[in-house]
Amino acid sequence: MNKVQTFELIEEMKKSNEFQMHKIELLLDGKEVDELTTVPKTECDFGKLLYPNELHLRNVLGSLFYEKIDFFHEKWHEEYNKIYKIFEEYLKSKNEKKGFFSKLIGDKKVSEMDIDRAKLYYSELKATSTELIKTIEMCQRRVNALSESKFE
Repeated sequence: MNKVQTFELIEEMKKSNEFQMHKIELLLDGKEVDELTTVPKTECDFGKLLYPNELHLRNVLGSLFYEKIDFFHEKWHEEYNKIYKIFEEYLKSKNEKKGFFSKLIGDKKVSEMDIDRAKLYYSELKATSTELIKTIEMCQRRVNALSESKFE
């Protein structure tokens, strides 16, 4: 992977995190969200970029930067899981086939108290996301500063 491809990989990781945060914001605002991020850190879009490229990123960025990204990514998932659990049943009910009785009763709703709790969790998640983005941006600066020969 050359210098440009490495920079683009890191940029995709950044965009992936920003997109996931946007989806969570929409959900908290009561908007429809097609799919939430998967809970396992290796199965989300960010993880699918990070983990298959571990050796290359460790070589280019150094283990310290890689481990810092991995730490914040894992922490992000731990905090995100709290929000996911609040909305999980609601989203499952939206995706299930509707039977006669469920049509009469309607969808499961997320209570206002649960939404407030999710918003509190979101403030913690946002702080972690901010740290993750700062780390990614440091990595981008590092990649830009490195010689092309480091990538061969």
